[in-house]
Amino acid sequence: MSEQFTRREFLQTACISVSALAASSSATSVLAADMPKGNENGLPSCDVLVIGSGGAGLRAAVAVRKNNPNLTVVVATKMMPSRNATCMAEGGINGVTDFSNGDSYKLHAYDTVKGGAYLVDQDAALKFCELAGKAIFDMDYIGTLFSRTDKGGVAQRFMGGASKKRCNYSADKSGHILMHACLDEAISNGVKFLMDHELLEIGVDEGKCEGVVLRNIQTGEIYPVLCKALVVATGGYTRIFYNRTSTPYIATGDGVAAALRAGLGFEDPEMLQFHPTGVANGGTLITEAARGEGGYLLNNKGERFMKNYHEKMELAPRDVVA
Repeated sequence: MSEQFTRREFLQTACISVSALAASSSATSVLAADMPKGNENGLPSCDVLVIGSGGAGLRAAVAVRKNNPNLTVVVATKMMPSRNATCMAEGGINGVTDFSNGDSYKLHAYDTVKGGAYLVDQDAALKFCELAGKAIFDMDYIGTLFSRTDKGGVAQRFMGGASKKRCNYSADKSGHILMHACLDEAISNGVKFLMDHELLEIGVDEGKCEGVVLRNIQTGEIYPVLCKALVVATGGYTRIFYNRTSTPYIATGDGVAAALRAGLGFEDPEMLQFHPTGVANGGTLITEAARGEGGYLLNNKGERFMKNYHEKMELAPRDVVA
């Protein structure tokens, strides 16, 4: 080929242009033929709007399209949908897929509750752990390039707080592989993207969400987008710690702040997780997989000091090691 086809150009084939969001009836028809009630002015609209293009947002978008292919689903993202916190994860994703070693959803839930100092909503933990195992099978089915065992199954390793090997991984770039599998499936299922758009406000009228206010990061243009359903999947906000975090610079809590201003509840905001291993003064993570594969911690005397604090030593829950 004489001309290079850049990654951004490839992703833009699944993106809606800014002109498609212009406040006119012709532009609106690109997003949704059935206008929400009260949209006499022909504002940009869609059936389901997802804010955030990480793993959670992409999975939600695909779930909507699979449930009803006639719905228009748009994902608004501050950056390229292949650049987010999900793709920075390295170690793997916990979920029970091998029951031959005595593992179970209930044991996974127990480890989760115990690791959370018994402050965890136990019903939610059990449901979450059941769905996590099934999600691994689903991700494997759609073609996620997991590392493999000798028998061809998804490879697993130990992770902090786990009593069994249940962390499903893909070498040392699990999140990157998972995110690209989610992105491929989203594009294949007709999900559209609004790239370079930032959430400013969630519009609520008489207790009902009517849409959002977005800002085009490239042009500075601000406009409303109506939707029949809104999914906020904007991730965390640990960039408030600046260079003491390994999360991306976009993890600034836009979605949480907008949800709070819209009057939604926010449970346990103080429950932030601190990862125990990283490069000093660099804000770069050293994956937990390093300890899961046998790495250990030493103090200035050359001692494995974690033996004084927990029976699992370096593979104790993260808050204990931290």
